[in-house]
Amino acid sequence: MFLRVKRIGSTIAVLLGGLIFVCGQGKPVYSDLHDFGRTVTNANGSSGPDGINPSMSAVTFDSAGNMYGTCLKGGPNQLPSTLYPGMVWEITKDGTYFDLHDFGGTVTNSDGSQGPDGTFPSSAVAIDADGNLYGTTQQGGPHDWGIVWRISKTGTYTDLHDFGGTVTIADGSIGADGMNPQGGCAVDSFGNLAGVARSGAPAGNGMIWAIAKTGKYSDLHDFGGTIVDASGSPSLDGRIPIGGVVFDAVGAIYGTAYLGGRYDRGIIWKYSTSGAYSDLHDFGGTVTNANGTQGPDGKDPINVMTFDTAGNLFGTATDSGPGNGGVLWELTKNGTYLDLHDFGATITYSNGTTGPDGYWPYGAVAVDGAGNVYGTTAEGGPSNTNVGILWEVTAAGKYIDLHDFGTTVTLPGGSLGTDGTWPFTGVTVDSSGAIYGAAGTGGGTNGGLIWRLGTAPVSLQGVSISPTSVQGGGAATGTVTLTGVAPTGGVAVALASSDPSASIPVAITVNAGSASAAFAIGTTGVATQTTVTISATAGGTTKSATLTIVAPTVQSLSVNPASIGGGGGGDATATITLTGFAGPNGTGVSLSSSSSAATVPATAIVAAGQNSGTFTITTSAVGTSTGAVITASVNGSSQTTTLTIAPATLAQLSLTPSSVAGGNPSMGTVTLSGKAFTGGLTVSLSSSDKTVVVPTSMTIAAGKSEASFQVATKVVAAQKSVTISATSGSITRSAALSVVLPTLASISVTPTAMPGGQSAMGTVTLNGPAPLVGTTVKLTSSSKSAIVPASVKVVSGKTSATFTIKSAAVPVQAIATLTGSCGAVSLTANLTVNPPRLKAITLTPSSVKGGKSSVATVTIASVAPTGGCLISLSSSTSSATVPVSISIPAGKTNATFTVKTKIVGAKTNATITASYGGESVVAGLIIT
Repeated sequence: MFLRVKRIGSTIAVLLGGLIFVCGQGKPVYSDLHDFGRTVTNANGSSGPDGINPSMSAVTFDSAGNMYGTCLKGGPNQLPSTLYPGMVWEITKDGTYFDLHDFGGTVTNSDGSQGPDGTFPSSAVAIDADGNLYGTTQQGGPHDWGIVWRISKTGTYTDLHDFGGTVTIADGSIGADGMNPQGGCAVDSFGNLAGVARSGAPAGNGMIWAIAKTGKYSDLHDFGGTIVDASGSPSLDGRIPIGGVVFDAVGAIYGTAYLGGRYDRGIIWKYSTSGAYSDLHDFGGTVTNANGTQGPDGKDPINVMTFDTAGNLFGTATDSGPGNGGVLWELTKNGTYLDLHDFGATITYSNGTTGPDGYWPYGAVAVDGAGNVYGTTAEGGPSNTNVGILWEVTAAGKYIDLHDFGTTVTLPGGSLGTDGTWPFTGVTVDSSGAIYGAAGTGGGTNGGLIWRLGTAPVSLQGVSISPTSVQGGGAATGTVTLTGVAPTGGVAVALASSDPSASIPVAITVNAGSASAAFAIGTTGVATQTTVTISATAGGTTKSATLTIVAPTVQSLSVNPASIGGGGGGDATATITLTGFAGPNGTGVSLSSSSSAATVPATAIVAAGQNSGTFTITTSAVGTSTGAVITASVNGSSQTTTLTIAPATLAQLSLTPSSVAGGNPSMGTVTLSGKAFTGGLTVSLSSSDKTVVVPTSMTIAAGKSEASFQVATKVVAAQKSVTISATSGSITRSAALSVVLPTLASISVTPTAMPGGQSAMGTVTLNGPAPLVGTTVKLTSSSKSAIVPASVKVVSGKTSATFTIKSAAVPVQAIATLTGSCGAVSLTANLTVNPPRLKAITLTPSSVKGGKSSVATVTIASVAPTGGCLISLSSSTSSATVPVSISIPAGKTNATFTVKTKIVGAKTNATITASYGGESVVAGLIIT
């Protein structure tokens, strides 16, 4: 026996062919995964009959480890012939069985009309890169010659093509389509489909078809014509292609024909990507048999061929060979045909007895990564069964009977029952080396079954944690370990934590081919040491491990600043750092101080989920340097730090303002590094120039950190910078005061509004006393309505001076902006000059006899401007007449006019009105 040894963890694994046997685990286990023919939930959601007689081709796995296939018969849809036309099924990686589609109903056919679905699917399921499923049915569809179907990843069923109609055939003309696509289809990496129809087409001998990803259907080759055979001679083409097709790495299509060729017992053909069709081998001749002698070749190939990873092609012929039971053959990548095994000889069975080999290898073979080939025979095996075997031919050429069908096995429900029989189907090998296939009959209900041969199903061996103890908030790693490597699809392991302080994922998957998987464990802070149980469950087995979460202790204690002067306003901030994270309610840390000069709270709280916190140290004044030891304690641990409290010292001297006009005061402020101790702190003061006068000293009271003093200045003839100093002990702090010449601080007018022709008083004010020579302020006016002198002088020692503003009479209101300028400073004030206002009208006399006159005088409040003031006049009665208007001359304040009266029959009152500038005045005249 050819052995290859592989190291798995700390055990030795011996590969018998492609099957993995772990030492100590015993022989590979045969399992009945599903018995067809029972009652299931059908694709329409109702309860109904399952499929029966799983189809001839192998089962198919998707990338997630789910298994798919078809049943030739069964399902809920009964045909008029009383047959049930099959279905598509799925077994998920966790073992759940689903009926995906039941054939024989009414669907939307490929032409868009409603019509009959396909029936009797005899082939495997093909899966594209997106997870869509494809296959064919032998019959059904609008022409009752089969269809190509698709089930999308979302579950949508589509009829892609209906066989038996009229199409564009391979030579470009219009002709008969193929019929009975018994061998299913293959899908390439681009999503293109290809397959064969066993009959139909122009010669009635079948054809090769393709459906592009775009949906276009093509007849690639029609069988039954004349070709150049594998020997290079003209010969008959193959006919009746029963088996399916396969794509090679570059997209060429390969398949077999059941009959035809040089010996009319079938061929191997190739259809290249360029469209060239070639005959690679003609069955039925004489070859070198597996025993090394010349003898008959196999005949009648009917299954799908298989490529190995190197590009060599493998398959079987169902008849002939030296044992007359068929052959296993290989067509190497360079075109050499090899007879690997001849069925029908005497062999050693899996039960250790000897007898006739299996024969009729109908199903497709599988090749594992090591080059071992697996398959089944439909008949043969021990005489008490004679219903087929599962075999292996190792890469070294050793033939092994792995399982004899028809025995008593453990059924899916756990009871003993009948094994499958007549395994027409091909086989599939997963990444763990387990072999899968179907038997067309037998099982618990004699409807066939899905079987698996591999190492005993792995189970959960244990769970471990590293490290086993962590500080709260720290992380650990958990590892689940299986009793062996996980199969295709992996093994899902459920995880649980006994305490929320340790968080883990709800599940983890041990990937196919691995025996363990790690997961992260996160923790939170805890108030006290906590032991958490981490549990892992898979396949009904639960394993546990414990993790200790340690309550935090004090890792460090620091204070900032480490030295502070005088206390009081000079508080410090201390930081506690824990070895882990605080619990859900926070962690209380006990505090103490060795000195009354540094006060700390009794407890500081580190917030939940944090590993550090702060607290304030309040200091008080000291007379000498004092070191206070601060201690933080929690969970039996303590850390200390020292805060040095120094006596208050002179820290700063400041002046407000720092620039004044000579003669004006400033305010000095002395600031300490902390608060003055008992008795206060005396500070000496001095000035660098007699222009600035300060007290000789000042005292900062106990408990205070600053005090202020008055700074007096004298008038200067030029700007000076004077240094003021404060001294305490050996420390001196200084500040500069700039004493400058006074400049204009404001200009004002009194009154701010007046009638034209009157005078106002202006005042300029400096920001300090004028120097010895005085300070001159230049004056200007923006309007002729207000006239100011060219300048005004503020005499020495004074801060202000006044000047007279003369106004002119104006016909309308005028606003004059008065500007005072001193050096670079200019300030303004406004004076409003108003036009004259109507003051009064008087009558002399105020009572006359009708026909007599009276003299009226109109007066305005100020002199009339240039051009005079035109006053409008009116009378309330025609018995007294007045001029329409009268003018008061420029510079005058009144004018007179005559009021004439008429003789009246009775006493009459007349109102004489004068109007100007929107104002009116009246006087009453009595006419007797």
